Amino acid sequence: MPDDHPPRGYIKDASYPTTYFRELSPVWLNYVAALGGAVPRKLDQNFSYLELGSGTAFSSVIHAACFPAGEFHACDFNPENIATGERYAHELSIRNVLFHPVSFLELLERDLRDFDFIVLHGVYSWVGAQARQTILQLIRKLLKPGGLVYVSYNCMPGWTLEVPLRRLLIEFATASDGDSPQRVASAVRWLQRLSSAGLRYFRTNPAAVTAVDAYARSPSDYLAHEFLNETWEPLYSIDVADQMMSAGLTYLGSATLVDNHDALVIDSSAGEAIAEMPTTRLQQLATDFAVDRQFRRDVFVRSESRIDNVDDITGHLGQLVVGCMGNPEAINTAVQVPRGNIGFQADFISELRTLMSHGSTTLYELVTSLGGESRHSGEIIRNLCYLIAAGELRPFAQPFRPTDSDNRPEFASETIKRMFVQVAGAGVAGQIASEVVGGGVALSPRDALAVIDYIAADDPAKMERGLADQILRLNRFGVLV
Repeated sequence: MPDDHPPRGYIKDASYPTTYFRELSPVWLNYVAALGGAVPRKLDQNFSYLELGSGTAFSSVIHAACFPAGEFHACDFNPENIATGERYAHELSIRNVLFHPVSFLELLERDLRDFDFIVLHGVYSWVGAQARQTILQLIRKLLKPGGLVYVSYNCMPGWTLEVPLRRLLIEFATASDGDSPQRVASAVRWLQRLSSAGLRYFRTNPAAVTAVDAYARSPSDYLAHEFLNETWEPLYSIDVADQMMSAGLTYLGSATLVDNHDALVIDSSAGEAIAEMPTTRLQQLATDFAVDRQFRRDVFVRSESRIDNVDDITGHLGQLVVGCMGNPEAINTAVQVPRGNIGFQADFISELRTLMSHGSTTLYELVTSLGGESRHSGEIIRNLCYLIAAGELRPFAQPFRPTDSDNRPEFASETIKRMFVQVAGAGVAGQIASEVVGGGVALSPRDALAVIDYIAADDPAKMERGLADQILRLNRFGVLV
């Protein structure tokens, strides 16, 4: 997606995957902000949000439905992508998202409002240096003081072994016939032949064999967009941080939530060695090497709002809302994190399950309810943050207590009903926007159709257990009422 229009070397003969990214949610980014020492943006009043390189803008449309007070903008140079996003928003009657079928350079020339959030997913490693400079100009021009930026990218050193594979794949694809998906599929077959032929590179680097096997299981459309762009450059995180600093930004943390807690991703000996390094810059780079990190989801803030007082940080965290996406009774006493398993006291988890069964609530309320003579509030917050990092809990947008009712459920809104109909007809799992969660709730076509039929039936039969559980789940998220 370079700034010339149409751009050179960008794949246009393969459909861009329509994927929802929860990390782009304003509530998710607010959690990273509070965790990293910044003031979260207010989401219960007017705020503004810009996605650069939005593709079909699926995530932006879902989040616009979740936050009626927000104004969402989606920019992508490909008019077909933007037309798909506009059609999706129109079908759902979502009116608080605006679309810009222009390049980044053209967007820079437009008269736009300032934004609380600017996000880029799957863009920064796939554009050239000139386009990255334009992105930085957009951030300088459009981000509010205290505003948040999300940027994801392929990073080093995790791509070290796959850089040669990408070169091989490009050469094989260039020598193959057909459109981009066909050419990349042919290239992957060649890579498979080489990886099984005993070449020394693959014998010396068994991780490269694993990578080729992963390519073979991936959709060709995805691989074409990942690897066949003219520009493809894994970046060092400290270089990205330097570039963002030139736009007035300070690094806050990662939207891959577990990466914000070194104790969950690296062992104690590595942690001690890294802690002795003289600068945070060196510590960040060394941590990437410690985990062999391949992909980053970095969150930055306009520097003026960064806070350092521990009590203030804890206070902002305490105001945030958390909930449970699964069955609260399934919250585990031991959870898997990159470093291994971590455990929690059984009585603590038992009390937490009971609290979460009542619905989403603030961290402060959880700490107050879980506190006792033998528990320290700081330890409780740490444990809750670890559970969020492990995926047992999740940042939510609103405290919400579902009501117990024997009445047949109803859709929370006409937009929600239309989302159910779309998922039911799509044949693949989709997302239902939840104002309670502040993001999408995954739903299968079968479950969507079952809910629709049950609500529409004149004389509904007794619900099957699976449907009853699904309705209870959706009721917890305010999708059904």
